[in-house]
Amino acid sequence: MKLLCVLAVVAACINAQQQIQPASVEGVVSNALTGEPLRYVHVSLRATEAKYGTITTAEGHFSIVAIIPGAYALTAERNGYLPPQTVPLSLKPDDHKRDLALKMMPAAVISGRVVDENGDPLEGVTVRTIRGEPAGADRTNDNGEFRVAALRPGKYLLRAARDIDGTQPEIRSDGTTEVYYGPTYYPGVGSASMAVAVEAKAGVESSGIEIRLVRQPIIRVSGKVTGAVPRDPWVAYVTADYVDPAPKDRWGDWVTDYSGRVRLRPDGGFTFWRVPPGPQRLTAQFVGKANQGLRSAPMEIVAADSHIDHLELAIVPPFDITGSIDGWSAAAGKLHLMPLGRPAPEEIVAGIAAAGAFHLERVQPDQYRVTIPDLPDNLYIKRLRLGVLDMPEGILDVRRGASGDPLTIELSTAAARISGTVSDSNGPVSGALVALFP
Repeated sequence: MKLLCVLAVVAACINAQQQIQPASVEGVVSNALTGEPLRYVHVSLRATEAKYGTITTAEGHFSIVAIIPGAYALTAERNGYLPPQTVPLSLKPDDHKRDLALKMMPAAVISGRVVDENGDPLEGVTVRTIRGEPAGADRTNDNGEFRVAALRPGKYLLRAARDIDGTQPEIRSDGTTEVYYGPTYYPGVGSASMAVAVEAKAGVESSGIEIRLVRQPIIRVSGKVTGAVPRDPWVAYVTADYVDPAPKDRWGDWVTDYSGRVRLRPDGGFTFWRVPPGPQRLTAQFVGKANQGLRSAPMEIVAADSHIDHLELAIVPPFDITGSIDGWSAAAGKLHLMPLGRPAPEEIVAGIAAAGAFHLERVQPDQYRVTIPDLPDNLYIKRLRLGVLDMPEGILDVRRGASGDPLTIELSTAAARISGTVSDSNGPVSGALVALFP
């Protein structure tokens, strides 16, 4: 009797599996510019628990069969081409999707060489293509040559720089001085705002680009850390982030070009060598079991052609901020604090009670943009008050701490509305995304 029951269960499972008919997909991959079919393209169909793949034929055709029904993502890849947009597919039993079309854009390439002030090639220089953020990089060979591939079509800034070792200049007895080449933008300038953009075209190699490195003075930045400095920190260091603000209307957000770190001396002093000219953001930090989270407020300086000494970074322990929101009527919400100008923002989030009260824990000394994502469209943050200090435009400045003062957030309904029409040469465009940035 037991054996018959087991056989019945097995038979039922086999019948259930036979009823689940496999699915299949097929289609063609083509060049997005010419429309020609692409061969040797790896087409893959992926899900969490399954992965299928195939290679296109000479006619660009692909076919994948015997697929377990489920939700998949269809992608393709081939050298020299950018991956197409992933196509989500929901396959049902006995589902056969035909005539799928994937279009692949030929990638762009930028190549050239890096030379010194005399025109001699330089080896081991890293060249980065920047379009809002670094998009690709290559290191020059012994002929000073570089080649950055797999780029999306568009305009890029090119930045060439050697690895910065942070050592002080050589002491020479022959009367010569050490030659130092700092970060340089194409064609041969020290700032992104003065650089010339290079246009990368789909399927084309933009070659013959020559970057002539700029000779720069060896700059020293030094100072001392004061305040609540631990006597015996496990790790104590100062970081310097070099941030070059490219023209915002052309290149978007900030571009981080250099980051250095030096250990603190026993007397609390620090010294940076070979600091690139431009805006710098210095921060002192202490890391350890007993000193977790201790740091100073960021100090912004601008390095030029001379040393910057006698700086003072004051350590301020983390602090809590309590406060309320005038005019808050929602049942609950979230309050967000975003550090200003930080390459890798460390956001602080606190809950908002029904009466508008909030409590922010372990806030670091800094400047923050205050936002409330849950605000209705007709409300905005008009003003902040920290104790008796007014802080307009939703910017909270606690670089010296909060001293226990309450934070009051004032809301206003006097907001503006912007409307219009997006058009191209053929008329109005539907589905376009319109965004407004402060």
